[in-house]
Amino acid sequence: MSVDMIIEVPAHSEGQTVMDDLTKDKLLLEEDAVIGESDQDTLPSSMPETLLAEAVEGSSTADPQETAPTEANLAELEWLYFQSFGAKALLTRDDEVALGKRIKQGDRQVRRALRAVLSLTRGLRRSESLKACQLDLKAVVSVSGLSATDLEKGKRAIQQIINEICRPSRRMTPKARQAEAALKQYHEGWAQLEKAKEEMVLSNLRLVVDIAKHYNGRGMSFLDLVQEGNMGLMKAAERFDHRRGFKFSTYATWWIRQGITRALSDQSRTIRVPVHMTEAYQRVSKATRRLAQRLGRQPSLKEVAGAVKTSSDKVGQTIQVFQDVVSLEHPIGDGETLLGDFIPDWDTPQADNQVGLKEMTREVARALGSLSPREEAVIRLRFGIGQGEPMTLEEVGHTLGVTRERIRQIEEKALMKLRAPEFQQLLRPLL
Repeated sequence: MSVDMIIEVPAHSEGQTVMDDLTKDKLLLEEDAVIGESDQDTLPSSMPETLLAEAVEGSSTADPQETAPTEANLAELEWLYFQSFGAKALLTRDDEVALGKRIKQGDRQVRRALRAVLSLTRGLRRSESLKACQLDLKAVVSVSGLSATDLEKGKRAIQQIINEICRPSRRMTPKARQAEAALKQYHEGWAQLEKAKEEMVLSNLRLVVDIAKHYNGRGMSFLDLVQEGNMGLMKAAERFDHRRGFKFSTYATWWIRQGITRALSDQSRTIRVPVHMTEAYQRVSKATRRLAQRLGRQPSLKEVAGAVKTSSDKVGQTIQVFQDVVSLEHPIGDGETLLGDFIPDWDTPQADNQVGLKEMTREVARALGSLSPREEAVIRLRFGIGQGEPMTLEEVGHTLGVTRERIRQIEEKALMKLRAPEFQQLLRPLL
């Protein structure tokens, strides 16, 4: 059973009551609620000339024809959705127990069929495909709540095992017939399981709407919140155990809230924030409000950190992560100036820096001119002067066709020459 099955709305519905309390509130409610995974020869990357001076000194397009839905269309969709389950009777305690029993019976029948097929594979030649099917069946048997994906995986594995059993003789063997019978039993259990889950889910859709309206206006549309809550409701139906004695609505509320809050964490912000950071921010916000009420002022980071039992740095980082994202096109002042106009472009060279860079290049070239051609080549390659990125001793040796040790000796000799007083006086201003 997919989420789309839940959202599907009939074109015409007669004899259904309109949920007035929901349709009147669906666009207006914005209630408060808490939302609740070196190489040592390599030189550092920097300006080549500066490195040399230091050595001497000792970073989905939308369809243009696609139009966004209007508020009127969304309101109509919401109204139709509410109307689709408005006449659905709520489940009584006895109804929930009966559906829970049917779900457990279907679950047991499915697992029994899977174990029967697994037992048929004993003694067969274990090919790679058969091993994969056995692993799939064991995974489905071990899962606590069977989802539609798990059931589909089990069906494919059983069918593949039947093919493996029939392959050597190219005919239906007794084991293959037993596997076919198990597959039939599997389908019957699957149908019973899915029908009971569907009835339980459809009878509790209004619970999802009631919970979702508490999170309206937090970055996701109301229907999207309902959709995420519906997925949580389906997980609750898969894992509900009527033998524990509590009502299904009580159990499902946690799953619905988890589905909605996780979707808000993943989708409501321009930059996605991990769920654990969202939970940390909730704790910080709650502690901040409590301290502000008690102290009569805004608490400091240290006070908040003490309340949530963490460091001040972590509290500051958590608050910083949840700062609002501002567009660079945001107008400032009279509206003629944009925020982006105040942000410097560090990629564009400044005029005074360009002059200094030219002077630095000239002085370094003058100093390197006093070396032999081979020494100059080694220094340029090692420090990346006019060559791009600095190279390791190994890379320079490979380029010049000599050993790594020989390059080290040439470099050491060249640097000794550049440490002469006349060159030190020339290169020291570059530091």
